[in-house]
Amino acid sequence: MVAPMKNKIRTWIKSLKNTNLWQKFRQYRSILMPSSITVLLLLILLVYQNCVPQSTRIATTTTTEDSDSSAVTSDDDSSSSDDDGSSDDGDDNDDDDDSPTNYTGYEATAITAGMAHSCAIIEGAAKCWGSNAQGQLGDSSTTDSTVPVTVTGLESGVTAISAGAYHTCAVQSGALKCWGHGYYGQLGTTTSYSYLETATSVSGMTSGVTAISAGAYHTCAIQSGALKCWGNNNYGQLGIGSTTSKATPTSVTSMTSGVTSIAAGIYHTCAIKSGAVKCWGSNGYAQLGSSASLASTTAVSISGLTSSVTAITAGAFHNCAIKSGAVKCWGTGYYGQLGNGSYSIQTTPVSTTGASSNATIVNASGAYHSCAVVSGAAKCWGLNSSGQLGTGSSSSSASSASSVSGLSSSVTAIATGQYHSCAIVDGVIECWGNNNYGQLGNGTTSSSISPIAIIF
Repeated sequence: MVAPMKNKIRTWIKSLKNTNLWQKFRQYRSILMPSSITVLLLLILLVYQNCVPQSTRIATTTTTEDSDSSAVTSDDDSSSSDDDGSSDDGDDNDDDDDSPTNYTGYEATAITAGMAHSCAIIEGAAKCWGSNAQGQLGDSSTTDSTVPVTVTGLESGVTAISAGAYHTCAVQSGALKCWGHGYYGQLGTTTSYSYLETATSVSGMTSGVTAISAGAYHTCAIQSGALKCWGNNNYGQLGIGSTTSKATPTSVTSMTSGVTSIAAGIYHTCAIKSGAVKCWGSNGYAQLGSSASLASTTAVSISGLTSSVTAITAGAFHNCAIKSGAVKCWGTGYYGQLGNGSYSIQTTPVSTTGASSNATIVNASGAYHSCAVVSGAAKCWGLNSSGQLGTGSSSSSASSASSVSGLSSSVTAIATGQYHSCAIVDGVIECWGNNNYGQLGNGTTSSSISPIAIIF
């Protein structure tokens, strides 16, 4: 009698591990000092699991058949003998198992992608995963991670986050902090570092910061409506009227008020001021919206985007914006990243086919592809060498906006890395494309041509 009951309890515990209630039990069990209370709570959870109809329960974890089983927490199949002679499946310590699972009971509010790492804001905390050679994950190490890790010191209060090529920045309670690669001064700290493994305060940016964009080797932020940039400036991408690099935030010429959005590319920068797009820096591929190849150290206007612009994003050598719900792109289109059906440079903004209306978000921070949210659906275009368009196809590229497999509604955010992409769907993060460093966050290093959920 005792042995069957003991085995049934173990089975209940295993099934409970797939529910949000189990996550909450693990979260608060440390404060449940009296063992009687702990046992009582566990019994309540067991009754809930076995007596409440599935349709009325709190949302539970979902597991798909193509999930990588090695990445999802599994129970040990080994057996041992208890004193009473009953079979033991080795799960006596299951409630102490903190291995990552594909638990979906969380709420992500922001997503960003760098060269080979990704970061997000999950329930107010900054989480990062993927490549960490320069400390860009911010977890006090330089060890890559195939699952999200919490950025040290940013466990709560994070409102904005941006991943550059090899560094990351975030806003916490109005203050800006950066970490990772800092060889060009892009971390904005008062002391010179090759790289930082933990989030460090940016000089002069301890309050009033509302937006941040980490480029390849420079960074820009909006503080109380004024734009400031720092880091590498060999093409004038800081917009300060010179090509002198700066290790600390410096005011951008003619951008001291009214700035609402910022986008930093590799060697150029764009912003929205009073509804109009302004760009500066390198113009080798017409990313400043003109046929002249000369760089500009100060902001220039972009033809056709002088009003009603609500979003701006900068890629390696191209840009995209949203004006009156339509996506417009310009610069190099060699891989179809402008989405206008061609593979050529465009010196002025052109409409993206398939995203000419109802677009709410656009992101081209990856090198050679772009993505947008159109009527709640995710669409991508450009280079697809690693499946970064997420169409379920391995075709080399697409020159018009193509639907991302399985993401036809409820998409609230989207981000592009060099060869991967991520999106937030109903609060849950899904990523696709190249995964050599674990930047898809699913516990493996296997690439995917379709979206897969992160695990943690």
